[in-house]
Formats: sequence, structure tokens, C-alpha cells
Amino acid sequence: MDDEPRTAGLNDKTKRPLGQSMSLGGDREKLAEYYAAWAETYDSDVGETDDKYGLPGSVLVALDTAVEQVPEIGDPGITILDAGCGTGRVAVALGAAGYRVIDGVDLSPEMVAIAERRTRSDGSPLYRRLEGGVDLTQPPSPAWSAHADLVVVGGVFTVGHIPPDAIHQVIKLVKPGGVLITTVRPGYYDTTDYAQVSAALTASPAADLVAEFASLPYTEDTDGRYFVYRINERS
Repeated sequence: MDDEPRTAGLNDKTKRPLGQSMSLGGDREKLAEYYAAWAETYDSDVGETDDKYGLPGSVLVALDTAVEQVPEIGDPGITILDAGCGTGRVAVALGAAGYRVIDGVDLSPEMVAIAERRTRSDGSPLYRRLEGGVDLTQPPSPAWSAHADLVVVGGVFTVGHIPPDAIHQVIKLVKPGGVLITTVRPGYYDTTDYAQVSAALTASPAADLVAEFASLPYTEDTDGRYFVYRINERS
């Protein structure tokens, strides 16, 4: 894959770190090593303030639509899993929106260590439980299987990270009847079969597509696609 579709829309600030992460071909060891080195500067590189890093706010937009279709997801006491939590930016937005029970997993223990520092306005930890070293391309452990009413996979379906068919593992994290939100970078959507994998998933009994947003803020220089799925009862 050449550089142009991989880094489409990235500005000079984000093209180097994001472009390098996208060039790793999904190799789990290389990704873990890269994010270990990147963890401390990740937030500033992708857009440290909310007006520059749009993904968390866009997740809330997608969540508002999910609540219209699946009202129980609006209960602030539901269990949320921030899958691919990184440094915890999505959880900050969810916590500010009133959600109280947020867990997180990520491939990178170093990114999780940053997320562990996140606190609520009263000083209490933002996350209830966190685990590093979790590979979303593999079947979930019993601890995380059918774990959450809402699973958010933010910033993970991107070039060089996980393949589109990893969604079949990700849905196993969701309680039957729950909701999955995914974010998809344009360069990934345009150069992989995510659209076909998503369509096949929602044509099956496993999931329904609640909403799709073709363009909402992502990083400071790129909009992205956002998908909202309801995961159905499974035998």
C-alpha cells in the first residue's frame, strides 16, 4: 500500500507518528513496541484538546443515536468497555457524559498506564478496570467475553492495526442486546473490505446496523466514519 491512501488527510504534524504506526502491517509485536515508545506523547501528537481530537466527541454523537434506538444504553450505570482504550480519551468523554462504569483494554500496557492516571472531577479513577496486552484480533478471554452493554472501538480500525474481520472477535465482547460503536479512518475504509465485512455482518442474524455516519471529526486533520451496531442474541 502506498503512502498516499494510507496517510490521506493527515497534516504535517500527525503524518509522521500516525503514518509510522500505519506502516507496521498489523504485526502485533511491532505495534506493541511502537505504542510503548509513543505513549507519553500520543495525546499531543493526535490533538491534545477536544477541538483538535474529534474522535471522543464524535463517539458521543454516535452514542446519542444509539440511545434513540436502544434506550437502555442511555442508563449511566451500564457497563462500558473501551476496547483499544489507548490513553483514555474516549473514556474521558464518556465519563463527562455521566457514564459511571467504564472498563478498558488495549494491546499496549504503556498506553494503559497513561489511561490509569485518568480521574473524574472528584478525583476517583475514571476506569473501574484496565488490562494491557489484549489483542482484539483474537477471541476474548472469559473475563471479557459478553462483558459490556456498550463496547466502543475507537481509533483501532485503521491502516496497519487490525483487519476488518476482527469485528467478528470484537462483537464477542458485547452482551447480547448491547451496542458496538466502531470508528473507521477514511484511508482504511477506502483500501480495505471493511464495508463488505460490515454489510455481511448486518445481513446475518448476529447484528443490526443502527446508524452509520459517513463523516464526523476524527483526528485534528481528518474526519472518519462511525458505525453503530446492535448485537443480537447469540446461541
